[in-house]
Amino acid sequence: LPRFTEQVIFLNIMSVLLSLPQSVKASVSIQNNSKLLSCQLNSLICCLHNSTWFSKWYDKASFKDSNNCQCSTLGRRQVNTLSPLTAAFNTKPNKFYNLSIMKDSVGLFGLHELRHSNGFFTLKEKAGIEADVLVAEGCSPDRKRKMVVVFDELSNCLCRVADLAEFVRLAHPDGQYQHAAQDAAFNVGALVEKLNVNLPLYEALRKTVLEGDVCATTAVDDHVAKLFLFDFEQSGIHLDASRRDRVAKLNEAILSLSQHFMNNCQQPRKVSRATLPPVIRHQFGLVGDTVVVSGQLPDSSCEYTREAAYRVYQMPDPHQEDLLSRLLSYRQEMAIL
Repeated sequence: LPRFTEQVIFLNIMSVLLSLPQSVKASVSIQNNSKLLSCQLNSLICCLHNSTWFSKWYDKASFKDSNNCQCSTLGRRQVNTLSPLTAAFNTKPNKFYNLSIMKDSVGLFGLHELRHSNGFFTLKEKAGIEADVLVAEGCSPDRKRKMVVVFDELSNCLCRVADLAEFVRLAHPDGQYQHAAQDAAFNVGALVEKLNVNLPLYEALRKTVLEGDVCATTAVDDHVAKLFLFDFEQSGIHLDASRRDRVAKLNEAILSLSQHFMNNCQQPRKVSRATLPPVIRHQFGLVGDTVVVSGQLPDSSCEYTREAAYRVYQMPDPHQEDLLSRLLSYRQEMAIL
């Protein structure tokens, strides 16, 4: 650890650990909870044995031989069928303590707006304003830039907010950030669906593809313009007004249902306390007589805990099944249109 403050904190923690009775630190013949504590302490000491600056002090400790670690004698069953990369992503991250409390937050991904969760509202509004300007430019007869350049900037101004919001919605641990990101992702997605049925913008792009652009274009520009035109037609822009409006509503409903379905996939499962064997109930969160299972716990050392977590977390959910049925129904209707 590079800083003096961190070394002091670290030494204080180690002094507490080393002050525990030897029977708790090293014994593996006592109750299961003490065995687990013994394993964790010895594992910590073994890992710290490689610390360069700590080695002199560690040599004076009461136990300094890494071979004394009793982790392998606990009789635990270790199962790992994942690849090293998958296992790394499924392992609980180490806790990070930010000691630089005097520094101001720079915001998520270095974005000043995202120092707070309500910054997603600002990003969403900015994207909407920029999109309106670009749509007006694309539809203008006095346009000075290539149509594909305008469309590329339009796509970028929306996707850089929608993609960022979707990632934060799925990955950020703070509920306020999750909800703000979800709202931003939904609103930008709804704006995209409206643009996909914007008839003046479609007609301007179609004219460019059929008659040529106001600026000189390359073969790549022409090909990209045709791809944008195909995207419009996938959204039903070429249909009559009534069917076009229905497609727009279906797309918005599908977007909303998809987000709700994916969000529910990350939610904890709750079952009655009596459902689980008494010996593993303490491995899960308890709310009264309800056991809360927040994941499959693939890194748990107890095979029974892993099995119970998997069975509960993957149990059928009537609400999710209803969302999926409605989602498939809307997609079928849109395919027929």
